[in-house]
Amino acid sequence: MSQTNYKADYKKAYVNYRHVKLDLATKKEHIKIIARNGKDSFWNRQKTYLYALCVENGLCNGNLDFFTFENSIVPGCMNFKYKSGQLFMCNMDQNHNFLGTFGADEYAFLKVAGEIVLDIGSKVGDSPIYFTLNEAKNVISVPEDSFYEILMKNVKANDLEKRIVISNATYCGGKKDLSLKELAEKYGIDSGVLKVDGENSIKKLLAEDNESLKIFKRIQILYEGSYADIEKKLQEAGFKTHIEKRALQNLAGDTGFICAEYSNPS
Repeated sequence: MSQTNYKADYKKAYVNYRHVKLDLATKKEHIKIIARNGKDSFWNRQKTYLYALCVENGLCNGNLDFFTFENSIVPGCMNFKYKSGQLFMCNMDQNHNFLGTFGADEYAFLKVAGEIVLDIGSKVGDSPIYFTLNEAKNVISVPEDSFYEILMKNVKANDLEKRIVISNATYCGGKKDLSLKELAEKYGIDSGVLKVDGENSIKKLLAEDNESLKIFKRIQILYEGSYADIEKKLQEAGFKTHIEKRALQNLAGDTGFICAEYSNPS
């Protein structure tokens, strides 16, 4: 999924929004913020942007808190409170998908607690970390080559190396591409849930045999543009499907989630 920079409403988030916007425009790296909730801090550009989006979309009143653990620092990373624990995210470069994942629980449909999760297209690592912190039994992350180093950094920053398996194989467009069946065999998955992100990964999923899809009880696919072909594919394989919208209000209408649950006739 592409990382488009969406404009945030800084006035809604910050008392000193004029200074914040000026500091962002002049590319300052450390920005003094005075939030409308009465708290103040010095943040980097990415966190300043993300908090404004979080407030604008009403996602800062639940499990995600930007102000706790302010004194805990990992170089190059932003720190947050998620549920009752600390969360670090590094090198996100205005990754708005993070807010949907942790602020809006966009992957709640997968019901990952106690499940093996195969995460195809893990990007910077927000989704595999989310699945792990929400009590998945095991998470296998299949990254794109271009995101591998950032993904690894985020997993290590959160001390999750023993709970998230970062695959040395890829699914689409890498040097070691494997099919869905091959990935399931490699990691011993005979039942689990599947998350897919990436246009090329979706195209490849269309060519997978139905039996490989049926390994997964639930499948959630983040799409851009038309989803008709992949939804038809899942339905023909025996899945009941529905579409869920993205959490951020200013995302275009051509992106969302296909959510599919296998309905075993027996």
